[in-house]
Amino acid sequence: NQLRLNLGTGRPVWRAWTEREGLAGNKTRAVTLAPDGSVWTGGSPGGISRIDPDSGRVRRYSLPGGPGTDRIWQLNFDRAGTLWVATRGGLFFSNPGTGDTFERQVLPMGTPAETVSATLEDRQGRFWVAGTQGLARRENGVWKRFTKEDGLPTNSAGFLAEAPDGSIWLAYRDR
Repeated sequence: NQLRLNLGTGRPVWRAWTEREGLAGNKTRAVTLAPDGSVWTGGSPGGISRIDPDSGRVRRYSLPGGPGTDRIWQLNFDRAGTLWVATRGGLFFSNPGTGDTFERQVLPMGTPAETVSATLEDRQGRFWVAGTQGLARRENGVWKRFTKEDGLPTNSAGFLAEAPDGSIWLAYRDR
């Protein structure tokens, strides 16, 4: 949906987007704002769509095929402008503006079809990923995986948040 104010009446005017207007699915599960002001949505099922903030035009994007890649859980831009896509069929990334393709990011000690449900870039620039094989962190370009062997109660990491003190909070999908 888009909200604009009618300057004549002072009343809000809503605009909605669906598959009819070009979205890659009517069940939008993820929404994020890009550095350029465009709105990106992820459907489940569906895929990825970009809504131009000026024209309202929608452009669809595809992920590499595979089970679950049309089930988008989260979209997240990092500081470098990379769009990260968490799906039931893995983690993907793209640099909008430099190319229209998405690549699969296989995480350490994971599988290509690992369900990834959340990503987070913390204030220190570390990138965190919650998936069904544990928690992954990219720091200074190096990935590290945390699992039950490192003290997690389960490998089914599901949700991430950063607290005001900078600590990372993790919730689990099976708890």
